[in-house]
Amino acid sequence: MAAHQVRTSGRTETEVTELDAIILGIIQGLTEFLPVSSSGHLILGKALLNVTQEGIFFEIVVHLGTLFAVVTAFWKDIVWLWHACLRFVIPSKSKAPLSAEDDYAMKYVAYLLWATLPAVLVGLFLKDYVEEAFASPLLAAYMLLVTGFILLLSRAGLESKGRMTLRKSIAVGVAQAFAILPGISRSGSTISLGMLIGIEREE
Repeated sequence: MAAHQVRTSGRTETEVTELDAIILGIIQGLTEFLPVSSSGHLILGKALLNVTQEGIFFEIVVHLGTLFAVVTAFWKDIVWLWHACLRFVIPSKSKAPLSAEDDYAMKYVAYLLWATLPAVLVGLFLKDYVEEAFASPLLAAYMLLVTGFILLLSRAGLESKGRMTLRKSIAVGVAQAFAILPGISRSGSTISLGMLIGIEREE
């Protein structure tokens, strides 16, 4: 397919071709589950390939494969949380108290919602700034350095570990909101913060 060329900042860029999409998809697949920011590497990859794509639509699309992989790997946990939601919405006719496991499952759903809220607010109110950030390879490169520093900080984590709490979930949510910046690893920032504040690795 002939690539459509555009001029930006004195150099020629092209729209994403099938080959470019394959290469960027490989970059996404190799970096998504490592604490190295797949979004940052995608932006740098597009810069090296001299391709341009308006907005963050392409990054969102390539993350759909990641979503499918996550659902496949954690489907048992997802079902567990789904059942917890149903128990909350549709109370059981039994007057027996909830088991400790069921009680924690319902709390865990609430913690997930609180952890998601900061990123949602950033996306809603800072959308234009986020899109500008995704157009800057230089910013992505700097933020990758920040990610490296964050990973080093995780070594100072608390020795004593505990289960998720409301405060911890909000803290993780703030880290996830910060990770909207390309180059800041979402998994790296949230896992590192979790280790710093004493969250169990399994959480």
